Amino acid sequence: MALTLPRVHVYAQKKLLTASRRNVLTSEEEQLLLSVDAYRDDSEVPGGDRVIPLGPERFAVGRGVADGAVWRVIDGAADGLSRPAWLWASDAWFLDDVGEQAPLPRVLALRELLARALPLAGSAELIHKTLGAAIGALRRGEKVGILAPSAAIRSPIHSGRWFALGLTVCLPDDLAPTLRISCWEPKPAPGAWDLVVVSEPAEGYTMLDPSNLPEMGDDPVALFVIDRLSADDPETLEASSELPDVGLEMWTGAFEAATFAGDFEGVDPELYESNPSLAAWVLIGKLDEGVPMTDSFADEIALASSKVGDPRIWEVTAERSTNERIKAVSAYLSLEPLPTPSEELLRALARARPPARVVAPWAHALLTWMGTDAPSSVVESLLLEALAEDDPIFDPVSRAAVFSELLVSLAERDRVGEALQQLFGPTAHNVLDAIGAGPLVVCWLGLSPSRRTLSALQQLVDLIAGAPDADKAAARLYRGLLVQGLDKRAEMVVHQWARSSLKLPLRARDALLEELRGTDNAVEWVQVIAADAPVERVASLIRGVTRSRADQIWGVALNERAITRASNERERLLLIDELLPDGDEALEPEARELFAQAMPAITFPDEGLAKLAARLAEVHTATPLWMWVAVTGATPNLFPDDTVEATIMAFCQAPPHIELEREAALRCTAGLAHANGWSPFEHARWLVRLIMAPNDGREFNLEQAERFIFALTQRGDGPERVAEITNAFVDMPPEHPALLVFLHRLLPGLFGGKAPPIYISRVDQRRMKRRIRTIWSESIAMDRNPLGLYRR
Repeated sequence: MALTLPRVHVYAQKKLLTASRRNVLTSEEEQLLLSVDAYRDDSEVPGGDRVIPLGPERFAVGRGVADGAVWRVIDGAADGLSRPAWLWASDAWFLDDVGEQAPLPRVLALRELLARALPLAGSAELIHKTLGAAIGALRRGEKVGILAPSAAIRSPIHSGRWFALGLTVCLPDDLAPTLRISCWEPKPAPGAWDLVVVSEPAEGYTMLDPSNLPEMGDDPVALFVIDRLSADDPETLEASSELPDVGLEMWTGAFEAATFAGDFEGVDPELYESNPSLAAWVLIGKLDEGVPMTDSFADEIALASSKVGDPRIWEVTAERSTNERIKAVSAYLSLEPLPTPSEELLRALARARPPARVVAPWAHALLTWMGTDAPSSVVESLLLEALAEDDPIFDPVSRAAVFSELLVSLAERDRVGEALQQLFGPTAHNVLDAIGAGPLVVCWLGLSPSRRTLSALQQLVDLIAGAPDADKAAARLYRGLLVQGLDKRAEMVVHQWARSSLKLPLRARDALLEELRGTDNAVEWVQVIAADAPVERVASLIRGVTRSRADQIWGVALNERAITRASNERERLLLIDELLPDGDEALEPEARELFAQAMPAITFPDEGLAKLAARLAEVHTATPLWMWVAVTGATPNLFPDDTVEATIMAFCQAPPHIELEREAALRCTAGLAHANGWSPFEHARWLVRLIMAPNDGREFNLEQAERFIFALTQRGDGPERVAEITNAFVDMPPEHPALLVFLHRLLPGLFGGKAPPIYISRVDQRRMKRRIRTIWSESIAMDRNPLGLYRR
């Protein structure tokens, strides 16, 4: 329920105010509100919550803010607002972006108000005594100041606010509306407030320090307040303030009447039969007289309701205190058998039950009445209201069970549309928060399959996705649909669960994915995830439905991902990196085929390919080719020298046996020779490494060296680069094995017996020893074909 109240903003420093509509305040009222913060300067913090009577049933309820105060004007009795100060309980009324309308604040019991006020005094005992002392001083017409620690007043708990609200709850109706109250004022003007909470003593007020209170004397009201609170009976104080015609002077007598009145002996049973209307009037009269709600009186009210059915009994009972109403309603709900009320009696009984009290018995009674002649629309409305109430006694399991029974009852009466509306309504969210998604799935599976639409099923999956037990609930839904033979619907659950999982944190284990593992529906999951998951999550989301790293579903994932993310074979190959290491054993063989297809278009260096190859090389079933692709396709300095050296040694010692892979390795070596970024000296080092690498028995290392130096000659700067490499080699000792292989095997016929002049001119022959220069001269004059076959 919402209220509509005008809003006024007072700007203290500017001495002006604004209102949400014209003529909200009279000129006198404007001056009054401007004067409240007139003392403030820029250095002072705002005051607390305030209430100021402006006239009969007219109030300004405000809160201090940084630049002044925000006020709400109540003109006339506000429905559901027994005390204007209850507005303080809802921050929405004092926010900048809230217009004239906001929800009705939640009304708290005195017991809870005093619990929240504890920091003001430090203990329950001191709070009770402070409340009694403040009421006694107000009865004497004094202006009261409550002295409290600054930290307690300014803390987010707002203990001053709850203390002031608790005090107004205890005051009778002819006193509470006349008081000007502030929950905290830094420097209150003398006499400006009837009750104010302060952190320092204030002039013109009777100061009450909770840690050093004066003696209560013989004030019966103050003593009674302390007595009832000390006896853990704050409900009696609430009840006494609600009694009619309780004036300031009659207050003590009202307490005594509410507490010590004699027991009611009950209605003559024969009167129920002979004159039921008169029997009802007898009870109503006793209720009006203030007869205390003893157990026997509560039982009498319940009995009369069942026999007479007069709703006026409950209308009068609704005026009693919270505890008395609880006792009476509980007595009615305990009747066996539980009578079915008429619509009028049901509504009156609902009004008599205090909100958020007796929720579980009330909800179960409503469920019982759903199958009777009671008006179904009223019962359902009341049941939904009860489910939304916050009562710790109404445990989550009971709440979920009641909600489930409501949906089943609606469905059984062919009201599936309404059942679905409730399933996705606010009550369902309450159940979801309290106990999880399982009960909602049970409700869904209990509905007729013919009435469950695909769109509603998608909505259900989205609804449960954020619950702590969402995966278990989704698995239960999936299994239930399969058992019902609805395979397509089960597949849709998988699809929608995948969509939802893309937006949620990854679970360590997912119950639905365990159900999918090894089934055809795992493909449905993978297709959604592979198409849309971000790079950092795709492998982890797919892993849940796979049985191992060798599961062929990894190939499905790669194909699906490549549809929208790869425009050529190289890009398709590089997508494998996103699925590693989880799918490495399944994807490594596929990577070989993709590499063979992509290689003609690949240009070295290719850092992305090199990194992927390095990861694939770690798969225990991998071809040795990957380690070679990694080091030859890398950019300079991508891998440390010792890693490169070790890789060359390992690869040349045990290269691939398959000729296609050996040829691919030679093409990688040629690609390394063509790659930009390597200096002539670094290429010379590679040539030395290849020459000195282990011989696999077929001199594959020297075959690579030949391919490497021949590829160098095909570069645009080939002759010059080979010349630089020659200069590096001839600096070696004359008997160095690498130099001898270079001169006797690699250099002869390299240029077809016609070494380019630029090559000869760039070789520094002066650095050559005579014997080396002779061998070199003979070598460059020899001829051979590109496969290394010499022609003399």
